[in-house]
Amino acid sequence: MTVKLVRYDKARRALAEARRVDEVKNIRDKAVAMQVYARQAKDRQLIEHATEIRLRAERKAGELLVEMAERGERAKSGDEESGRGRKPLSRPTLSDLGVTKTQSSRWQALAGLPEREFEDRVIRATDAAVTAANADSKRPKPKPKPKPEVGDVIATCVHSVKAAVRAALSALDPKLGPEGRLDLFNQVETAIRAVKAEAAGADHLDQTGIPASTERWS
Repeated sequence: MTVKLVRYDKARRALAEARRVDEVKNIRDKAVAMQVYARQAKDRQLIEHATEIRLRAERKAGELLVEMAERGERAKSGDEESGRGRKPLSRPTLSDLGVTKTQSSRWQALAGLPEREFEDRVIRATDAAVTAANADSKRPKPKPKPKPEVGDVIATCVHSVKAAVRAALSALDPKLGPEGRLDLFNQVETAIRAVKAEAAGADHLDQTGIPASTERWS
C-alpha cells in the first residue's frame, strides 16, 4: 500500500471516529490544504482523495450541527441571555465552533442529501477538481513584463522636463516678480524629481551623473 493510500485510510478512520464539530472541521481544513498542494503538484490521486475527504467531513459536520441543534446543545442565531446580550456559556454558537453561517447552511444541506445523491456529488466534485488542475497545467504562464530600457527612461525625463519648461515659459509675464518666477521654476524642479522617482522605480537610478549638490535650480 502506498503512502498516499495509507494517509487516505487514516483520514477516513479519523473522520469516522470524530464526535465533535471541531474535530471534523480540523480534518476538513487539512483536506482543503491538501487539495491546494495536490493541485499545484498535478497529483490526480491526491486531488481525488483530498476532495473526497473534504466533502465527507463537511457532510459529517453538517450532521453533527443538526444533532446539536435538535438536542439544544448549541445556541441558535439571535439567542441571548435575557436583557444582557450575552450567549449562555453552556451553549456554543457557530462562531465558537469555528463555523460560519454559510458553512453551516451548506454542510447541513449536504447532510440532508440521500446517500446515493451524495456519493454522486462526490464523484462529480473529484472529476471537476481533476479537470480544473489539468486546465491549470495547460494554461500558458504569463510572460514577465520587460524592464524599461535606459533610453526609454531618458526619453521620459526629457519629455517631462520639456513640458514643464514650456508651461513655465508660456506663463512668464514681464510684470511677474521674483517670487512668481521662483514658483514656476519650483514646479519644473518638482517635475524633474517625479521623473527621477519613476526612473528609480525602473532600476535606473540616476543616469545623468549630475552630483546631488547641483540638483537644485539656481
